Amino acid sequence: MYNGKCTKKTPHMTKRAALLVLSLVMVLSVSVGGTLAYIILQTQEVKNTFQPGEVTTTVTETFNEQEKKNVAFDNTGSNVDVYVRAKVVVNWVDSQGNLLVETPKEQLEYLISYNENGWLKGGDSYWYCRDVVEAETTSPVLITSCKPIQDQGPAGARLQVTILSQSVQATENALKDAGWAWTIPDVEPQAN
Repeated sequence: MYNGKCTKKTPHMTKRAALLVLSLVMVLSVSVGGTLAYIILQTQEVKNTFQPGEVTTTVTETFNEQEKKNVAFDNTGSNVDVYVRAKVVVNWVDSQGNLLVETPKEQLEYLISYNENGWLKGGDSYWYCRDVVEAETTSPVLITSCKPIQDQGPAGARLQVTILSQSVQATENALKDAGWAWTIPDVEPQAN
């Protein structure tokens, strides 16, 4: 029988439970915020200093107007060991320095001696230094001597020997990224 009273239970929180939950949230917020503020104010600044690698080489040689000797490469970078490769380009030039069409013939018009103990000749016409050239040191000599043979070659021409060099940081990845035909020291370079 119905007595006129409706008792519907609703899932409402009591005021006391709501205040307890709100108090806990506020205490946690203040604790976390205070901890973060303390950490930010008390932590010393950390500086990460990175020094970029300097990969620079220069050609050194002795030249007496007749003969080029002791061609080597200085690693002038102050903080990076490098691998070095070089290409030797020999031409005849006239008195104004213009290249002549005729190409000098090795052993017939000029003599050149390479240091094959310190260097490897690649199939790509580059000479590869076998050893790492440490920072602020010099590579082994590549050319011990290069000179024209007297009274050979075009009249009035002089022999021009140009050394083109490249260097990369002494890591396997740097060699790959540079696209060198050579991968690791003491392994023959491959033709490209």
